Amino acid sequence: MSSTPITAAPPAAAAPPITAANPITAANPAARSGAAHAFPVPHPSLAPSSAIRDLLRLTERPGMLSLAGGLPDPALLPAERIAAAAQRALADSPSRSLQYAPTEGLAELRDVIAASEGVEPERVVVTTGSQQGLDLLARVGVRPGEVVAVEQPGYLGAIQAFRSNGARLLPIAGDRDGMRTDLLAEHLAAGIRPRLVSVVTDLSNPSGSTLSDARRDHLASLAERYGFLIVEDDPYGRLRWRGPTLARLRCRTEFAASLGTVSKVIAPGLRVGWIVAPLAWRDELVVAKQSVDLHTATLDQRIAADLLADEPFLDRHLSAVRACYRARSEALVAAARSVLGDRLEVDDPDGGMFVWARVRDVDDATPVLAAALDQGMAFVPGSVFRSDDAPDPRIRLCFTTVDEPGLWEAMRRLDRAVTVAVATDAAVVVSDQQNPGNSHESWDPATAPQAQANSQIAGFRRPPQPSAILELGPRPDRSTDTGSNSDLTRPQPQPAALANRPVTAPRNSASPPGTSPTRTTSVRGHLAALVPGFQHPDPFDRTHIPRSTASRAERAGPSHTARSHLTGYLRSAPTAPRIVNQTYGGV
Repeated sequence: MSSTPITAAPPAAAAPPITAANPITAANPAARSGAAHAFPVPHPSLAPSSAIRDLLRLTERPGMLSLAGGLPDPALLPAERIAAAAQRALADSPSRSLQYAPTEGLAELRDVIAASEGVEPERVVVTTGSQQGLDLLARVGVRPGEVVAVEQPGYLGAIQAFRSNGARLLPIAGDRDGMRTDLLAEHLAAGIRPRLVSVVTDLSNPSGSTLSDARRDHLASLAERYGFLIVEDDPYGRLRWRGPTLARLRCRTEFAASLGTVSKVIAPGLRVGWIVAPLAWRDELVVAKQSVDLHTATLDQRIAADLLADEPFLDRHLSAVRACYRARSEALVAAARSVLGDRLEVDDPDGGMFVWARVRDVDDATPVLAAALDQGMAFVPGSVFRSDDAPDPRIRLCFTTVDEPGLWEAMRRLDRAVTVAVATDAAVVVSDQQNPGNSHESWDPATAPQAQANSQIAGFRRPPQPSAILELGPRPDRSTDTGSNSDLTRPQPQPAALANRPVTAPRNSASPPGTSPTRTTSVRGHLAALVPGFQHPDPFDRTHIPRSTASRAERAGPSHTARSHLTGYLRSAPTAPRIVNQTYGGV
C-alpha cells in the first residue's frame, strides 16, 4: 500500500474577529438565551494517558509481583549522598538554592554536563527530566500535521510527547541492532519528509536493543541528506555491563540533539535532565521552556551538579547498580527459560532495565496480561509500545525492583497465565469455527447479564487502525492556523460513521444467543474489567473526532474514553481495591 503524498494544505479562511456582535459565547445556546452558562470542560488531549501509568495503579495490590514499571530499585537510590548534597547546597548559599534560576539552567550544572558530554556549555539546556526534553523538541521542531519517525517498538513517553504536539507518527521497525535505517531510507526515497527522527540509541526501552555502529553512520548520513533532526535519547547507556560503548550520533553529525537524565543513574525524583542541542535550536528551546515551567527546580539542579561532579562517587554507585541489575537480569532470563521453555522467546540484554520476550502461540499479549494479573504478576504488553496500535505478542519485563526468588516466582505465575490465555484463545477459535455466520455479529452490551462487567478477561475490539501516515491528508499551514487544533495524529472517521459503528462482544462474557465472543486487543478494556463493579463505557475513543464537527458531549462527555472511566472509578468507588495514590511516568 502506497502512502499518501504529504503536501502543503491550501490556505484556510481567516477566523472572524471577536466583537460584541460576534462573541465567543455565540455558539453556546445557553448564552444566547440568557440562561446560566454551562460549566467549561477541557479539550481532550491528542495523546491518551499512559497505559503503563494505568496498569501500575493495579499492581500495588498486596502480593502482586510487578515487572511492569521501569523503576530503579529503591534500595539503590543514594539517599544519604543526596541528603548530604542538599544540606551542603542549603548551608553554603540558601538564598541561591531556593531562588529562581535561569531558564536554561544553572551555570554550575551546565558546566558539569558539558564537560561530561564533551560540548560547549552554551549547547546545554537543563530540563525537568528528559521527558520534558522530548516535549520541548516536539514543540519547537514540529508543526501540527508534520511527520516524526519513531522506533517500533518505541518509548511510550516519546510517542505521547509527539502526539500531544500534533505530529503524525511514522513507525520504523527495529531489531536487535536498533532502528532499521534501511526502512527509513525507503520512506525518505518515497518522498516522506520527517522533521524529527526519534531513537533510543543504547539499551532501548522496551527492547533493550542498541543501534549498531553502521546504522548510526547511516542515520547520520540520512539526516544530512534529507534535512531532519535526530532526537537521540540515552537514559540507559551508563547501565551497560556487556558490549562496547559506541560514539553518540551528535558526534557523527550536527543534525542531532541528545537527551540525558539523572533518573536512571541517580534518582528519578530529582527530575533533572538536559538537552545537548544544536546552537540554532538552543534559543527556541529556552523560550519554549519559559512558557512551561520557567526553570527546573533550583535545589534539584544544585544537588545534581554536586553528584555528577563527584566522579569517584558516581563510579562506585554505578558499579553497584550494574552488578545488581546484571544478576537480576540473568536470574530472570534463566527462570523464564527454565519455567516456560520454548513457550517464551527471551532476549538476553546487555544492560539497562528490561528483558524483551515473545509469547508463542498468541497473536496479542494483552489477554496474557489479564490472566497474569489474576495470578498476581504484571508486565507490560508489547502493543503499548507501538505507534500503530496493532496487537503484539511480545512483553516487557522489568527486573530491577524484584529480587531473584521473586523473579522465579513471577515466571511461575506467568507460566500459569500463558496456559490460561492460550487455552482461552483456542476455545474462542473453535467457537468461531463452529459459528462462522454469527461469530462477529454486533450486539448491545447493555442487554448482556451483569456478570459481563465483572469478567476477568473482558474488553472491546478497537476499530482497525491504518498506518499513522496513510490516509491522513495534507499537513496544515501554520501561518493560517486558527487555533482549532483539529489536526490529528490518527485517521479521522466521521462522527456519524463512528456513532453507528457496532460494538463487539467482550471475550469470556455472556454473549447473545447464537453468537460467540470475539477476541479483544484492548489493554484498556482488560484493565477496566479488573476493577470489581466497573462498568465499561463506549469502547471507541471519541477524542479523535475533529473538534470542528464534534459536539461538546462527544469530545468530553462522560463516556468519551474507557480510560477516563477507569481513572474516575479508582478515585471514587468506595468498594474499589486499595490502590496507592501514586503513579509512575512513561517508564
